[in-house]
Amino acid sequence: MYTIRRHLGKGKHYGWWQIREYISNSKQGAIVEYVDPAKFIIVFRNCFLYNRPNTAKKILEGLRSHLAVDSALEKESIKEAVMDGHNQINEASKKLESVAEENAVLKEELDTAKAGLVLEQKTTGLDKRTKQYVNKVMKGKDAEFIAENFDYTLKLFKKKESNRLETLKEEALSTRDDVDRVIYEDTTQEIVSESVSSPYMDELSKY
Repeated sequence: MYTIRRHLGKGKHYGWWQIREYISNSKQGAIVEYVDPAKFIIVFRNCFLYNRPNTAKKILEGLRSHLAVDSALEKESIKEAVMDGHNQINEASKKLESVAEENAVLKEELDTAKAGLVLEQKTTGLDKRTKQYVNKVMKGKDAEFIAENFDYTLKLFKKKESNRLETLKEEALSTRDDVDRVIYEDTTQEIVSESVSSPYMDELSKY
């Protein structure tokens, strides 16, 4: 005699067909085999359906309890996994921001050092006044800007300096002309006029 039922116990054969063969006068007892319903189809002939409601209810309640616990654990596990992933992402983002800030500071320091080196090389041999002007104009500029605009800046300064010296020269010559010029005034006429119109001389003329 064979009995066939769906195996609902835990294990690798869960959900498979359980075929149990009862052999009379056998020391081994029942022989049990499991068949995967996805691979085999069982055809029943001359069989009877035995339904045990109480047993089915117990199995159903056990399944419900098992599924409820598994569902709760699954939800909790998912929640913990999501929170853990969220925390890891936040931590990684903070580290990334910190690294980006450090890189920005290092890049700025490197650019400043490069600009200073280029400017020092370009101004070597210049007089103090020219160097001060160039350093003032190029302050805060990067190395590329200094390299591209140094010659133009130097040329512009020389032109301004030439104009300044020319202006000073003209002012100096103008001042010298004003100092050397002597103005002669004719006071003879004034003296004669004063003598003629003097009251003392009028009195003398009476005698």
